[in-house]
Amino acid sequence: TRLVLAPNLTHFSVSLSACGKRPLAPKHGRNVRIVGGVDAMPGMWPWLVSIQIPSSHGPRHSCGGSLLAEHWVLTAAHCFKTKKSSLHLWRIVVGATDLSKLPDDVQIHTVSKVVLHQDYNPLTEENDIALIELDSPVTFNDYVQPACLPRVTMGSETNFTSCFATGWGITSENKTGLPFVRNDVGSPAWAGAGVGLD
Repeated sequence: TRLVLAPNLTHFSVSLSACGKRPLAPKHGRNVRIVGGVDAMPGMWPWLVSIQIPSSHGPRHSCGGSLLAEHWVLTAAHCFKTKKSSLHLWRIVVGATDLSKLPDDVQIHTVSKVVLHQDYNPLTEENDIALIELDSPVTFNDYVQPACLPRVTMGSETNFTSCFATGWGITSENKTGLPFVRNDVGSPAWAGAGVGLD
């Protein structure tokens, strides 16, 4: 499966030297491998965003996403399957680590537009990818940085040695409900375990 953007999509670019930076990671230990899911330190994954939908109890985390540029977030298309009508009420939380206690300097944006992959199939979940255009640009700092995308020249045979899965969730099996806390898990062993990037 390849990401093919709609031809009428506004173009954006991110310099490879300006993406994928984690300014605070050296302070927390760049080579730490966390398995099983534990709280991530502030700034460890500065491109991770929380996509939140309105609920009777206030905004509620619905999906995660990756910040690609000042106005653009990459996420899954299934996040918008049944909720398109209220997009103006959604919010994108950028620069947070614990969603139950948002710091004063967290950035909150609204959705300007959502672009689903033109071949997304909600029944099979094929081409389950989307872009969110934010209402205003984010401000890059130690806690907010863009992620990098693979170069166009990288093929499916590219072997990645490390893979990290980050997201929002609970850190123990018996914990219920909120707060959502970001977790990260990484292992070089995943490279040969059938986990791949399409």
